Amino acid sequence: MKVLNWNVKRIDRLYFWIAWITLMILEHMFLAFWFAVWQSYGFGVFFFALAGLNVFLAVYRFLLSAKRFHDAGYSTWYLILCILLSFVVAGIGMWFMVAIKDSAPDNEWGVNAEREKFEKNRGHYAD
Repeated sequence: MKVLNWNVKRIDRLYFWIAWITLMILEHMFLAFWFAVWQSYGFGVFFFALAGLNVFLAVYRFLLSAKRFHDAGYSTWYLILCILLSFVVAGIGMWFMVAIKDSAPDNEWGVNAEREKFEKNRGHYAD
């Protein structure tokens, strides 16, 4: 799967949004489970598990967004700028605009997979 392969530098919109939404669902399921356990055993028992999960999710979301930014033709520095500007809300809009943008043509992060697939099947489409 493209979103789990560290060698893949670009992912298109579909893969990005499927991975992002799946990650949000899993996170909320874990938080619901954690809240139920916290009520029974206390806060200190699962604090480190929750902190570790949040660090993992932050790193994974950053890497996932970096792949999407590369696919749209933007660098990781632009993603970092969006994250820094998110504290004043402008970065959230900038991030979202890149996340919904079409894939850029071939760039320094690799070839456009959609174009490559079309070129491979061009004879089929021409008939």
